Amino acid sequence: MANTLGSARIAGAVWTLVALSACGTGSPQAYAPAAAAAFPPNGTPAGHSKTAVFSSGPASWMSSDAAKSKDLLYVSDYSGEVNDVEVFSYPAGKLVGTLTADMLNPDGLCSDKKNDVFVVNNTPNQNDVVEFKHGGTTPIATLVDPGEAAISCAVDPTTGNLAVTSGGNISGGTGAVAIYAHATGTPQIYTDPKIFEVFWCGYDGKGNLFVDGQPS
Repeated sequence: MANTLGSARIAGAVWTLVALSACGTGSPQAYAPAAAAAFPPNGTPAGHSKTAVFSSGPASWMSSDAAKSKDLLYVSDYSGEVNDVEVFSYPAGKLVGTLTADMLNPDGLCSDKKNDVFVVNNTPNQNDVVEFKHGGTTPIATLVDPGEAAISCAVDPTTGNLAVTSGGNISGGTGAVAIYAHATGTPQIYTDPKIFEVFWCGYDGKGNLFVDGQPS
């Protein structure tokens, strides 16, 4: 049975376009609000097939210099067809790698203090969240957001817990916030009766979680 996410924990999120995997600073990470209007609750892009297809493009790759770089910029390419995450040098913006392994409509991105990067797959499957080492191309861990269509994620800088939001569940029910202790295992699920679809999220430096969404 899901817990209720107290209203004191709900607030407008800080919005940015992409997640930067740099030395962990504990700064909030969230995603573009425009995307919320572009995707229905189940995360399927308007005008694209609802058939779930894993990336069938070229294998993941990363330049030899990327893994040695302190700062990399990860951008999810969620078109319903491409299914990859592109990695750029920062601040130069040169393409230095592409992640295709276990990608199924990659949406939200976040990183932890170790610079590990978490990719949220929007289409429900057994790899709802895929973790990569900074500059790595092979998944080091996967997590399941049971029954939910996951959208975004954020890492608590004080505990290492991973928050994953969902715009709805696969049965058409309310979205939720899933909290994975130390970014592992089975999550604790939280809902709020005032928020039917939960979209973007971010932690502040004190470990307070901010989420936004919309009523039913």
